Amino acid sequence: MILLQRPTSGTIRLFGEDIGKLDEVQALRLRQRWGVMFQHGGLFSALTVRENVGLPLREHSDLDDALIDEIADWKLSLTGLPAEAALKMPDELSGGMLKRASLARALALDPNCCSSTNRPRAWTRPARPESTR
Repeated sequence: MILLQRPTSGTIRLFGEDIGKLDEVQALRLRQRWGVMFQHGGLFSALTVRENVGLPLREHSDLDDALIDEIADWKLSLTGLPAEAALKMPDELSGGMLKRASLARALALDPNCCSSTNRPRAWTRPARPESTR
């Protein structure tokens, strides 16, 4: 979906574009419209949460650092994380906070849609059979 592999047959259209016919510049533009959350957060351990969220903006925009930090803080607040989480390192976050930080980073470029590499409901606890209760 985010063009890590090209189709070998058939046609796949995303946002009206045939992904098998895109050149590298067109593929990059399409990837920027798709926010991705990675399993276990996928945040860089040497960067603060704010720096992780701002990274896509630093890579793909000409915005100054102060504005990027402001946008990153706003995206974090949209996920319900407290303001002090922005200055933490990823290993200082709980599992739920890590997922929220990953969501904030996925939303950094205001994508049209967002996906996760996590399996659906992988974080839920399976029900215990009656015989073990």
